[in-house]
This record gives sequence, C-alpha cells and structure tokens, in this order.
Amino acid sequence: MVWLLFACDSTPSESSEMDASAIDQVYELFSKAYQDLDVTLVDSIYVDDAIYLSPGDSILFGKDQFIGTFRQMFDNSKADSASLDIDFSVKNRQINNDQAVDRGYYHLQRSKSGQPQFTDVGKFITVLKKQSNGQWKFIADGYSQAPVEAWPSEEN
Repeated sequence: MVWLLFACDSTPSESSEMDASAIDQVYELFSKAYQDLDVTLVDSIYVDDAIYLSPGDSILFGKDQFIGTFRQMFDNSKADSASLDIDFSVKNRQINNDQAVDRGYYHLQRSKSGQPQFTDVGKFITVLKKQSNGQWKFIADGYSQAPVEAWPSEEN
C-alpha cells in the first residue's frame, strides 16, 4: 500500500503541470520586464517581503530593499538607448504544494544599436510561493556569476 501511494505521488498530476506552467509564466514576465525595461513588471513578480541575495551584497529583506537596483539598471539602459535581453534555463524544479524551488542559469545581454555590449551568464536559485489568488511569486531569489560555457550546454 505504501509503495502504491509513493508511485502515485511520483507521477506528475494535472495540478502540478498547471503549476509548472504558471511558474514558467513568471520567468516570461521577468524576461519581458527586461525587454521592456519595465520595473513595474519586476515589482509584480516578487512578494513584498522577498529575500534577495546578490553577489557581494548583504542579504536584502523586502522588495523595497532591492527593486531600486532594477529601476537603476533599466533607467541607465533607457538613457543609453540600450536594450536588455534575459533568458532563463531552469535545470531543476521541485514543487511541493504551494512552494517551488528552481535551480538554473540565466543569460543576460545588453545591446546598443543592435550590437552586443556585454553578456553575463549566471546561476540562480529561486523559491516561489503560490498566492491566494493562484499567482506564483518569488519569495527568495539568489544568483551569482557562472562561466559563459555554462549556458546552455551544462545539464547539471
């Protein structure tokens, strides 16, 4: 009997597939925020008391502590007539009821007049929580640099 329950739990349910799709949409909104240089989209995908871990900085508690970083980056790109493009590659996802943990890589490119100015590749781990309205939002986000070769070929 225990084995049967375990076997049922290991099969993706329609609900978990719907949750995975909804979580993917959060990353799509994140990418769109970079493309549109729209800090309000970034603001919409984090809970107010989110935890943010970036390289060389203290742990930031609360969206108000880190949202300005995105605003400054987007404003600088607008002032320089530059564009930003970010892609995410989730390598591992664990969904447990109303929380999900993602591990993966991002690829960020800044361009001006269609010419790349720089490329950044990094690794990330995020924790998302399903809100009472069914929307998923980041409650924790941490990232650091990764070698360029890590995108997209590394399968770990």
